[in-house]
Amino acid sequence: MQKKFKVTINNNGLTERDRESVMYALKSKTPQEALSRAESLLSKSKDRIIRLSYYAKLFLKALAISAEDDIAGISG
Repeated sequence: MQKKFKVTINNNGLTERDRESVMYALKSKTPQEALSRAESLLSKSKDRIIRLSYYAKLFLKALAISAEDDIAGISG
């Protein structure tokens, strides 16, 4: 079974610019790492340390949800 977070990463649908802004999260190897990195980038965006587009934020939220599902062992 392929991990949901990997499917989310591989089928991100982001523009090149958005992909560059979330590259840190795209390099995740485990669901825990993906969740941590997504949350970190979203937090930095909220604190206005970095700027993320609406679509980059949506992607990071989807990545976090996928990673949480993988960690919890939810299939579907």
